[in-house]
Amino acid sequence: QQEFFNTFNELMLYHKQVVMTSDVAPKNLNGIEERLIGRFQQGMVVEIESPSYETRLAILKSKAQSAQKIIPEDILKYIAENIRSHVRAIEGALSRVVTFMDMNANMPLTIEIAQHLLKDSIEEEQIIKDLSINDIMQTVAKFYGVSLADIVSSQRTQTLVTPRQLAMFLSCKLTTKSLPEIGKA
Repeated sequence: QQEFFNTFNELMLYHKQVVMTSDVAPKNLNGIEERLIGRFQQGMVVEIESPSYETRLAILKSKAQSAQKIIPEDILKYIAENIRSHVRAIEGALSRVVTFMDMNANMPLTIEIAQHLLKDSIEEEQIIKDLSINDIMQTVAKFYGVSLADIVSSQRTQTLVTPRQLAMFLSCKLTTKSLPEIGKA
């Protein structure tokens, strides 16, 4: 961490741009010195949301072109419509399709074949899509051994605050609901 701190300071001294990525915000990094976290927070910190349909389709077209594969438009659209969670999942679905094409060069790729190849990924996506705030609250309540009524109550005891916050966090991450909708629930 000392070396990273010195390197970071040196780059900043010469007005260089430093780009870092993480799956958590700087303030939530564990085991990192406060002075580094302070440096990380100096810059622009943004959360990158899941890509839109148009972006997913553009990513697929670009990746197919990079792989030098001609994949039918309807299959690319099918993947873009059904794989929504993150870019790695989209790339994984495309990789399965490309591998199938490589291994079965004489067999045309149809939408039915693509549906079969991607069945597991799409079922996983569907489970995430179908989650409701209420489902999440019930699961969290059961895990912590509290009632659903307790989680939505106005009590602020530690035994209820943690499950409530976890339910809100999971609802934000695993549903498409807005923060006001989550707060209202």
